[in-house]
This record gives sequence, C-alpha cells and structure tokens, in this order.
Amino acid sequence: MANDDYTIEFDQGNNTNIAFGTTADYAYTMWLAKKKQIDDLEFECELLVEKYHAEMRRARIPMHLRENLIEDLFDKDKKKRGFARKFFLEKSFTEGFLKKHKVEFVKKVLHGYGRTAVGLDLRIGDYTYTVEIPIPENIVSEVDKKRLIGQVEFRADRLHKSKKDDFIRELEPVQMPTYDWKKCFEAIEAIVEKEGSKNG
Repeated sequence: MANDDYTIEFDQGNNTNIAFGTTADYAYTMWLAKKKQIDDLEFECELLVEKYHAEMRRARIPMHLRENLIEDLFDKDKKKRGFARKFFLEKSFTEGFLKKHKVEFVKKVLHGYGRTAVGLDLRIGDYTYTVEIPIPENIVSEVDKKRLIGQVEFRADRLHKSKKDDFIRELEPVQMPTYDWKKCFEAIEAIVEKEGSKNG
C-alpha cells in the first residue's frame, strides 16, 4: 500500500504487545522509586536550610555590629552619630591602631529588600575598606534562606582611592568569609600596618 497523508505504517518487528507484559511497567516503578528518593532528599534539604538559619539567628552578633547601631553611625543627629562611631571604633579596632590611623566612615549599603546584610565602608589611608556584616534575623524569606545557606558570614575587602570612580571596580580581598567578625578587623589592621612599615 502506498504512503499518503492518510496512511501510517508501523514497524511490526518492534511493536510491544502490552497484553503479554512489558518493561514499561518496570521503568515506571523505578521512576516512582527515584522520585520518592528525590522528594525525600528535597525535604531533608529544606530541613537543613531551616536548621542552619535557626542556628544563625541565635548567633551572638556583638552590639556594635547590630543593624540599629550601624544605622546610628550615619544618623542626622550629630551627638547620636558621634557616640555610635566612637563606640564602634573602640569595639572593632585596637587602641594602638586607632592612635596611629584615622578611620573615616564613608557609607553603608544594605543588601537587598530583605536587608540580609550591610556593607560598611571605612576609609583608612589610601583605601576604602568594606566590611560585610550579616543580619541573620532579617533572613526570613524562603528565597533568601536558600540563597544564603552557608553564607551568613563576615568578610572584608578594599579598594584603592585611584579606582573608586572606575566603571568596573574589582575589590581586593582582605579577609575571606568567616563566622568570626574579629578576623575582619584584625586583617584590616594587619594590612594597614604592613603597608605603613613598607612606606616608612
């Protein structure tokens, strides 16, 4: 019979007679089993995300790194701003470092609509240092929780004043992500002192 628009020919040798059993049912059974494994793993992953953030919300964030005090660092009230800045500097840096180096507050940048972290810019010498400070209590949306699992950490980077107006700015790492906030300020002190000794 000739092929035309109304004729479909089948390869009789490759047909499956489903009345006499087929591996299709086995494939379907295996698929169901694998899907259940995936569903179980996804559920476990969700529980782990919740556990991580529940733990981070209980983390002890020192008072001078809390969101309300960082807001006070740039308050319009000069007295309030002055007190907050003095308190922040005394708690973040060593007394000896503050005697030798001027630390200027440049700006703060909140991360996202959820304010999950804040980047605090501090100018010391020829560099602007950005300290990223997480705000664990603000990580409440499911999207933020999944995106930030394992990343609710502190870090520090810097940018030389000659590059501040560049269209594309690449920050130089000073302290890679850490759960220990002190390491950020220790790393800033260390690199400032090292460069100061090199320059005499």
